[in-house]
Amino acid sequence: MVTCGVSFGICRSRITKLDGLGNVVNEAGNSYTSDKVVSVGMTANIETGDTFTRRNGCGCSISRFKVNDVFNWFEFSFENGALEPEMQAMMLGLDTITNGADIVGAAFGGALACDEDPPAVAFEFWT
Repeated sequence: MVTCGVSFGICRSRITKLDGLGNVVNEAGNSYTSDKVVSVGMTANIETGDTFTRRNGCGCSISRFKVNDVFNWFEFSFENGALEPEMQAMMLGLDTITNGADIVGAAFGGALACDEDPPAVAFEFWT
């Protein structure tokens, strides 16, 4: 019998900027480390297949067919225990708001243009 470990919390997390090919961006400030992430989760996004039913005039089922469900992707979520504007800015591709040397906010802009690539980051965590 194999016994696997159980995770009881996240000790540290790291966000790293990536280029369009998935490589780490070679620039200063390309990563952010935090000890404020509380939990991480993944949920399967599944498109439920249609069900087709044929009934007679009395409402009784004559035939049925159910199309298979389709897996689309995993939806990633995490809970953060504190407001971390530098992390938000890095993950969303935003400019930061500074007060001297301290980052105190993230400047939220409008929606991405249709031909604009969203920011790419790697999200790592240790439990």
